[in-house]
Amino acid sequence: MTLEITKSLVIDEPDRIAGTLAALADLGVGLSLDDFRTGFSGSYPSALPIHQLQIDRSDVAGLGERPSARRS
Repeated sequence: MTLEITKSLVIDEPDRIAGTLAALADLGVGLSLDDFRTGFSGSYPSALPIHQLQIDRSDVAGLGERPSARRS
């Protein structure tokens, strides 16, 4: 089972939710962070037991087609 967590919940109450998310992960519940890209700063995702990041399709559409997105 995977539980979807909204970005606003993590940003608004990171200290309160960290223990709850850790307990859920310890029980084997997968955690998915919705709408990762917009408004995120700091190290919240790396400090939380998040298993999946949901990225909007518009963020990756045409990624291989833009010269600025290519690696050297």
